[in-house]
Amino acid sequence: MGRTLRHAQIVRVLRSFALDNSGRGEVIVGLPEGFSAEDWEVLGLVQNKKSGNILAANRLKIT
Repeated sequence: MGRTLRHAQIVRVLRSFALDNSGRGEVIVGLPEGFSAEDWEVLGLVQNKKSGNILAANRLKIT
């Protein structure tokens, strides 16, 4: 008999982008086909390139 895994969050896209010298950055995220704001959120992480440590994280609910 198998097991059923249930996940609340599933990564659909993982993308990297650089910050400028002032520590700012911008990225445009396209919406997938069949997008519904109530079913999605955006997670952002700031990671040290050398150590791999996560320095900050935040979540944005789409409205």
